[in-house]
Amino acid sequence: MNEVNADPKIIINDNDGVREIVLSHPSRRNALTRQMLTDLMDAVRPESIRDNGIKAVMLTGDEEGNCFSSGFNLLAIDEEEKKRGLDPIHLPAQALEHCPVPVIGVINGLAMGGAFELAMACDFRIADSETRLGMPPARLGLVYSAEGLLRFLRQVPPSIVKRLFLLGETISAETAKEYRIIDEMYPTEELPAKARKWARGIADHAPMAVEGMLEILRMLVRHDPLSERERSVVERWRQATIQSKDLQEGIEAFREKRAPKFQGE
Repeated sequence: MNEVNADPKIIINDNDGVREIVLSHPSRRNALTRQMLTDLMDAVRPESIRDNGIKAVMLTGDEEGNCFSSGFNLLAIDEEEKKRGLDPIHLPAQALEHCPVPVIGVINGLAMGGAFELAMACDFRIADSETRLGMPPARLGLVYSAEGLLRFLRQVPPSIVKRLFLLGETISAETAKEYRIIDEMYPTEELPAKARKWARGIADHAPMAVEGMLEILRMLVRHDPLSERERSVVERWRQATIQSKDLQEGIEAFREKRAPKFQGE
């Protein structure tokens, strides 16, 4: 275990190609601080991911805080924070969206405000059956950032986004699954094992193929049709995998009816 910062902090656990990032601020229900968000960005930077051989990331809340996260720490909002635009989540969410490996949001309880947006920046979201999610800016008197609203609109129908932001509804995990905000819902006691299974399923595949398709899928979500530059990125990834040792290994493993041993080459 590697603790990046004192309490409140981000905790990083690396295990066999899977990085678990824990939002830890138990005394404030894992409320997010500027330093925690900075450390989160550092934890998903491409250099950190590649240098440590990470193939999948899980983002979750400290169990001691009894939730995923209650959102950005409202007690930290002062005049200086207002001058900065009151949008502390955009850059960390963007960092999650540009992480070179898939990010699984493991929502273990309440996820409010900025924490909900961080979860929406993940590639997958799984939650325990007790999870509740909500967006309180209208109740607080704040117009949410356009980037944050767009992050929801790219994945959720506009009518549901309006209910979340304008009515300020706090929804259950069951409702979130119905709205396709989360991918799967599990009993609380099963969530950690299920999350590891999701991450392991990603990490066991060919790293170059996963990273390439992930980048292409993210581009397609943002831009359809693709620009010429983006099409060149697609072709670069395709040619790299066509010429890769991993593809040859995958074909040979299929032929020999065994599990492939990918090296990311």
